Amino acid sequence: MENTEPLNILIAEDSTFNQLVIERIMQELNNNYTIVENGQLAIDKSIINKYDLILMDIEMPVLNGSDATKLIKSDVNNMNHSTPVIGFTSHISPAKQKEFLELGMEDIISKPFNRESIKVVCDKYLTRKQSKTSQKNNTFNENKIIEYNLSYLEEFTGGDKTFIKEMLSYFVVNTPMVLQNMENAINQSNWEELKFLAHKYSSEISFVGVQSIAKNLDDIENYSFENINIAEIKDLFKNVSDECHQVTDKIKIDYNL
Repeated sequence: MENTEPLNILIAEDSTFNQLVIERIMQELNNNYTIVENGQLAIDKSIINKYDLILMDIEMPVLNGSDATKLIKSDVNNMNHSTPVIGFTSHISPAKQKEFLELGMEDIISKPFNRESIKVVCDKYLTRKQSKTSQKNNTFNENKIIEYNLSYLEEFTGGDKTFIKEMLSYFVVNTPMVLQNMENAINQSNWEELKFLAHKYSSEISFVGVQSIAKNLDDIENYSFENINIAEIKDLFKNVSDECHQVTDKIKIDYNL
């Protein structure tokens, strides 16, 4: 069964013959693809386009696949920093395979490749893509109503309505500043500051009892910034920001703030 949802794939391969073979396979599998003939062109494309998968020949002119992979993976500002890279090589000894995997490649396909070996890899990462899409949809839905719960705040204040309103007023005023500081940290790639802000704001969110916001803040705080995916961080922040605006707007109305 062929892919019903296409992957967007970058292919770096210098052999014209292999380009024709893999182009035919991509068409049969219903994938979108871009083919370049060396590692430098692969880097150039990776800077301006987001891909689901990169297929990288190891031995190419101008810049080989090993060095291209290292440069893509080491650049946290490259939008494909965390995109899976699959190596093509005829040198498939255990030692060489270990070396390529240590560079950041996720798998190796032995040359000469065939339709089945490419399809297995595409199916694997199509499944990952669908899983991530499903998780995103479950994490945030623009149409859902975000409710707050003040039971913890009421218990903490002993039901003091004046103090509760004072705390909520602070929350409503402070939240836009926190969100702006988090956005600035993302734009400046200041990950330590972002983790600090997420941790600090998480404790404030606990007082208004919105678990979905707390979960996204925890995900940001515990994110592995050694293997960062900027798009994922921005998605998490967007969820936090959108839900916070819903909550603060509702609190303003409910408490006449």
